[in-house]
Amino acid sequence: MLKQLDPKGAEFISQEHINAAIASVRNICGWHVFPSLSDSITLTEQSGDTIILPTKSDTVVNSIEVYASLSQSEGGQIWTTRAGGEFMAFPGGIVKLVGIQLKPGYSVNVDFEHGFGTLGDSADSYPQDLISVILSMASRAAQPSGAITVGGISMGATTGITPQSHEYRILDTYKLRALP
Repeated sequence: MLKQLDPKGAEFISQEHINAAIASVRNICGWHVFPSLSDSITLTEQSGDTIILPTKSDTVVNSIEVYASLSQSEGGQIWTTRAGGEFMAFPGGIVKLVGIQLKPGYSVNVDFEHGFGTLGDSADSYPQDLISVILSMASRAAQPSGAITVGGISMGATTGITPQSHEYRILDTYKLRALP
């Protein structure tokens, strides 16, 4: 089990604390954020010639398949392409199709890779602001409660895995937004 000395030197951060902080960040952001992973998704609310993928990172699109029905078993495949084919991928998960217009009722299956950093690379390949937030959250989760209660008033150091307001501002830059 990985253990890191807390900057204060008093408590230890276990791998469980780090995993819990990462899970919390992913839940808040609405996607896995890091590292870069392969993903497959079926989209049903797309129209026109642009697909918006649920990611904030650069993407590598491996394949796109378009079906004439929301249920792939009901509607025959009407269009497919592989990497380097008839589409252009842009940063932030925007994919422009060439040669097809999506219509209501179509479903689109996309195989793609997205996320920040590469699994197995050094920690420097990941967003440092995000790593800092995760380590701070894990450090607080490892701390015993430091609150003192007198009467109805409680004071003490912040503990627990919930991000602080300044950390929420950092996480907000990685959070998925509702699609138009």
